[in-house]
Amino acid sequence: MLGAALPIARALGIGEALVMCDLSNVASRRVIEANGGRLIDVTERKRRYWVPTEAA
Repeated sequence: MLGAALPIARALGIGEALVMCDLSNVASRRVIEANGGRLIDVTERKRRYWVPTEAA
């Protein structure tokens, strides 16, 4: 779903999307990173990423 949403965000003029997932959600982490997510920080319970909307 993330991969499908990024072109829509790009069409709306959004260059990067802030995406978060729970620390324990390894599947979401892999999807975010596979879509170019750059880790911003890790809190007590969340991982935050900037994901570019431009095609790689």
